[in-house]
Amino acid sequence: MGCYHAEWQKCAIARFWRTACYRPGTGGREPTRKGENLKQNLGNLTARLRRHAEEGREEGKRGSKGFTLIELMVVLLIIGILMAIAIPTYLSERNNAQNTAAQATVRNALIAVKANYAELNEYAIPASSTATSYATYMSGQEPALTWDGATTAVDKINAVSEARFDSNQSIVLSAWSPNGKCWTAADVETSSSSSTLGQGVWYNESAPATGGCTATAPTSSTGWYSTWTNRQTAP
Repeated sequence: MGCYHAEWQKCAIARFWRTACYRPGTGGREPTRKGENLKQNLGNLTARLRRHAEEGREEGKRGSKGFTLIELMVVLLIIGILMAIAIPTYLSERNNAQNTAAQATVRNALIAVKANYAELNEYAIPASSTATSYATYMSGQEPALTWDGATTAVDKINAVSEARFDSNQSIVLSAWSPNGKCWTAADVETSSSSSTLGQGVWYNESAPATGGCTATAPTSSTGWYSTWTNRQTAP
């Protein structure tokens, strides 16, 4: 496929633009089939690229769509309602668990000291023991608890303060709860107690003083009940 030498530049331009060139003996223009096919292919490719670009822009618009202000406000409102319901419930359950743990500490201590009373018929250190205080002696009898003597405040869990009165015929035990309560039990083994409490086990709930909860001999029956839950006043 050739062109006249005089027409070489013109033919090259024609081929570049995929049109036609002069051929010998044709007397005019003859379309170049290869150039026309290439032009059509380039047109198809251009159209395809343009379509992909438009689809990419549409996809970008859909992907970049965010939440509206109303949607965000609704979500925040729902979260606020759930927190208003959940937080008080959680705090209440936590307080109940802490109170139950402190009450269990007092009950365990009460079981231990009553075993001591059953052995000696008084809350006292046996003659065979080398302990110098009742709290030290009970630490050996019930090592799972931290024992503190009379007038010693406790401000940690699983610890108990003890105080004996009525000539070692009565004892009071107190435990601290992290939510700010003292749970106390008094075991009175004499019918003529100086505390005016009747014979038996009595329970008290109070706020801790400075430093924690301290076991002290009761001076009256006010605030003492048959159980922590059943507020039957002690005689």
